[in-house]
Amino acid sequence: MYTHTVTKRGVLVLCVLGLFFAVSGSAVSMGQGDFPRGRITVSGRVRVLGTALFPNTVITDDKDRDWYIEGEDRQKLSGREQRLITVKGTAEYRELTLANGESAGIRRVLRNITIIE
Repeated sequence: MYTHTVTKRGVLVLCVLGLFFAVSGSAVSMGQGDFPRGRITVSGRVRVLGTALFPNTVITDDKDRDWYIEGEDRQKLSGREQRLITVKGTAEYRELTLANGESAGIRRVLRNITIIE
């Protein structure tokens, strides 16, 4: 009778294959339609998320996607909370990772914004 034993090499191969499929799956889910590159125009409602100590300014577009506005660009939106606005900015994307290493999604960030209306 044949008995199958698991070796360290076999476990390593399975881990590498699992990692490969996990990474390739997340790359496929980041389609170009959801993640436009370069300078883009975003229209939506200005909102402040977080706490008084750690506020985040976002523009929520019509597809319920939050575009985070950081640094000096936040000052440009000061006093426009809860108003509809259109801005032009450079799109960046950051993968968010939980403490256990699992993906927590993608954060959309707009930099160098210009208010259109």
